Amino acid sequence: ACEGAGDTCTVGASNRAETFTFAPAVSSNDRLDDLSSASSSEALSPTNQFLVALIGGSPADDALRDGPGALYQSSIYVLVDDHQSDPTAGFSVPNGAPKAAPGTNADYMRIALTDIERTRSYIPYDGAATVEETRNFSRGTRPIRAPRIFVTGVVDESTLGNAGGPSVIEGVEIYNLQFTVYEPPSTICDDTFYDATENEWHQDPGSTYLITFRLTANVSSGFDLINGAGAGGSADFGGGFATGLTLASVEQLGSGDCANGGCGPQLVTSSAAPCNPNADGGALPAGVGAALGLTQKELGGFTPVE
Repeated sequence: ACEGAGDTCTVGASNRAETFTFAPAVSSNDRLDDLSSASSSEALSPTNQFLVALIGGSPADDALRDGPGALYQSSIYVLVDDHQSDPTAGFSVPNGAPKAAPGTNADYMRIALTDIERTRSYIPYDGAATVEETRNFSRGTRPIRAPRIFVTGVVDESTLGNAGGPSVIEGVEIYNLQFTVYEPPSTICDDTFYDATENEWHQDPGSTYLITFRLTANVSSGFDLINGAGAGGSADFGGGFATGLTLASVEQLGSGDCANGGCGPQLVTSSAAPCNPNADGGALPAGVGAALGLTQKELGGFTPVE
């Protein structure tokens, strides 16, 4: 595990073992069907590479919060399970599983949450001014759900105005790896949450964040956390766009009842509808395909910390 009494942590052989409460997210290489072969009856080519997203820790584990466990700090892992070049191979993890920043190892990344900067915006109580705070995550920050990986394709920007729609660049994919974490309040009595006019203390419920990493991949060469789809490939992403694994965004979650930014350990249902609903509706001729819009809802209940 990564341990430290201060604002950061180190990995050492004498540290406690890492703990994984939440299941990993796993995605194979070549996730998207090529448009030219979507209706082909030929056998599918085997996929021998997998991208794995992991995050350690849980807010419900007292052993990671009290006593010696108070030194524990959660880590995010991104691993490549590679059987493409060698069928008997697999993970390539450096000895001791050290911290490794995104884009510094082709098959492995490990970064502590305390190494990631976030911006929190919140209103302590009704009538108070908005407070904006930018710093790294505190060492008590923990995941509250399993990671998620979703994959998108790439289109040629110069064809966006074409009458027949943009041209898809086949064989190039973008992988988005998302981690939902909760940062509890740093102190029990924070002067920011004291309303001097009403002589009343207000609770700081903490905030939830969505951390997103991005990786481009070329189907033929597979996953490469350093170069991604790489330069000179079939897709030119332009200057300033990192093709290797990179931290894309850190987003504070907040809407509805927690629009003031003090949302606590909330979970938001991810939007995953496979297609858009038919705008016109009405009867359809026999034999004509249609898109069926799907919706999903999540019942309110206990938060992960409760």
